[in-house]
Amino acid sequence: MREFLEFVIRQLIEFPDDMVLTEIPSGRTTVFKLQLRQGDVGRIIGRGGQTIQADAPLNHIPLYVKEGSIIPAGPEMEYTLEKAADPITLYVFTGKDAHFDLYEDENTNYNYENGKYATISFDYEEATGRLTIRDRKGSFENMLEERDFQIVSFKVEGKDNLVGVSLTAHPDRVVHYQGKEVTVNLNEK
Repeated sequence: MREFLEFVIRQLIEFPDDMVLTEIPSGRTTVFKLQLRQGDVGRIIGRGGQTIQADAPLNHIPLYVKEGSIIPAGPEMEYTLEKAADPITLYVFTGKDAHFDLYEDENTNYNYENGKYATISFDYEEATGRLTIRDRKGSFENMLEERDFQIVSFKVEGKDNLVGVSLTAHPDRVVHYQGKEVTVNLNEK
């Protein structure tokens, strides 16, 4: 668990070398104390450096997501090439503009070093409520030419807005994507 937390936190902060994550055993639970450089406070633990304490049993782990985030989730798989990564669910947390780049390659070799990969960019614009799925860039052997994106949006209003997320949530929209730019208005459900 510690390694996972460190990995996620390091991706979200500007000064990862200054991060200190301390594991504090406490009976049947473990508490993690996170210390960050002042410039990173607010990216992880909230404005003003407040402390958040949450129960985290193995079957219910809290995930704190900042407003203006796009988080993709693929289908459940046992191993990389078990089946195509289709559909992909996009969890869009509104409240601010957001950007995300989806990267894909063959998963089994180093062909990406020779340019054999593809990216799809996603942009959410808070002012209009529009999510734009951009043109696919690049390609690789056996790439999915078409796929569905299931979009689940969450209205985020303020720091105390707690939202429960289920991996089996019903999508607000399903977009059939064929590699070309598509825009959907998340305000129109």
